[in-house]
Amino acid sequence: MKAVTFCREELGDLEGKRIAILGLAFKPDTDDMREARVIPIINQLLSEGASVSGMTQLLHPLQKHLNDKIHYAKSAFECIKNADACILVTEWEEFKKLTLKTSP
Repeated sequence: MKAVTFCREELGDLEGKRIAILGLAFKPDTDDMREARVIPIINQLLSEGASVSGMTQLLHPLQKHLNDKIHYAKSAFECIKNADACILVTEWEEFKKLTLKTSP
C-alpha cells in the first residue's frame, strides 16, 4: 500500500498520528465499494496505531463497509483539520478544487 508507506516515510512511526482520508468510495460520484482501495488502507493505518478520519459525499451508505473506529467528517476541511497527513483516495470534484483560500 503506497499510501501507508508514504505516510511512514514522511511521519515515521504512525502511532498516535492523525491521518485524513478524502474519498472513501471506489470511484467519484458513487457509493460503490467494489474493490475499494480505502478499506485495506484504513485497516493498515489503524493496525499501526494511527487515528483515521474520512470524508466522502455519500457517507451513510459507506459506513457499513468501513471500520467503525474511524471518524466520519462532514466536510473536507473538518476531515483534514489537525491531520498529520492526508490521503486522497477518490478524486471527487470537490477535492480537486480545495485550496487554503476555500477554507471556512
